Amino acid sequence: MNDDSYRKERESQAFQKFINYVENLKSNPDFISEIKWFRRYHVKYDSLESIPENGLPLPNNHEEHFNNKLEYDYMMNKEGDDYHNFPEFQKRKWAFEEKYGLNIFGEAFDYLLFYNSVIPMMDMGYARFSDVYDLVSLSNASVGLYEDRKGSDMNTGLFIRSEVAPITPVAIVVNPYMTQRDIIDFIKKTYKTSIEPIQKRYRKKNIKLKDSRKKSSKKQIRNDFIYDNCDLPLAELTSLVASKFGDILDYTYIQKIIKKEKEKRE
Repeated sequence: MNDDSYRKERESQAFQKFINYVENLKSNPDFISEIKWFRRYHVKYDSLESIPENGLPLPNNHEEHFNNKLEYDYMMNKEGDDYHNFPEFQKRKWAFEEKYGLNIFGEAFDYLLFYNSVIPMMDMGYARFSDVYDLVSLSNASVGLYEDRKGSDMNTGLFIRSEVAPITPVAIVVNPYMTQRDIIDFIKKTYKTSIEPIQKRYRKKNIKLKDSRKKSSKKQIRNDFIYDNCDLPLAELTSLVASKFGDILDYTYIQKIIKKEKEKRE
């Protein structure tokens, strides 16, 4: 997804719902207590200074956020505290994310850890509720991924590359919490910037489905009748068409229909 689509995805109602959800979580004392516990075990590299109990000030840009992530890291030991069991820390973190559903919202945990807020993610964080993929490019790039695998994974990869991607190369993926309205909102905001460009990549210039119209069966029956009776004098054929179909056609148009129907049958 390009930068413009990424921004538009942030403007979607699904992203705003995510922000509201997390803001509501912050009214839960147990939730806040856990976040504060995690902050105590993230310290600066050059000191034992932890992330402040209520988080750091909101970052102004990507660079500031990136520097914060570099500056603070999980502490393997701490003066006056013997807690240095990283596997246990990770297990508790995963359980926390699973409990509150944060594990499917990208960098939500990191932003809560550092800033006690996910609002900065509107401009600089990663949280994907929906996305658009070019299955042809994606499956071609993943060829090696399946070559060393056995069973269903490999079969699924081959099926996507050989059967799915050539026919439907655009894949729109959505978060399980997105509603019908959220999905429609996302498509409206990103169709021109993300979906249509992939579609155009695989369209053939000589195939113009949007310009095609279903032919009237009545019209084709009329044309078949004209062709079947093309040996009649034009005046008689014109009269027959008028009485049978109610179409008043001139001689030139009758001749054009005969020529076109003849070409179709050759």
